[in-house]
Amino acid sequence: MSGSLNSSNYEMINNEICDLLNTGMYSSVAINIYSNAICTTIAQDEEGNDLSNKVILNVSKISAHKDENGNDINDKITFTFNDNSTLILDDELDNYWYILTGIQMKFTKF
Repeated sequence: MSGSLNSSNYEMINNEICDLLNTGMYSSVAINIYSNAICTTIAQDEEGNDLSNKVILNVSKISAHKDENGNDINDKITFTFNDNSTLILDDELDNYWYILTGIQMKFTKF
């Protein structure tokens, strides 16, 4: 499951996450974020960390609006990951692509 990473694809991203989880085979979903459309170059965050195999805890969308000072705020999509990091992508400034993968459940015998 892959595509362009922007707020207009928010619903599709959520549906893909739900589809993976609803198979019953996966305990969570990870995302790889790429800087090119053919998904061969892993993107990096502002601190230089690779955006690969990031386990998603939450995805949210902020629609374009004006703030309290009348400044335009662009559409954004925000990811929160299980390593306590957050990635906010601005539709007007950022150009990324993604691939989602399910993380297999690990069964434990007692």
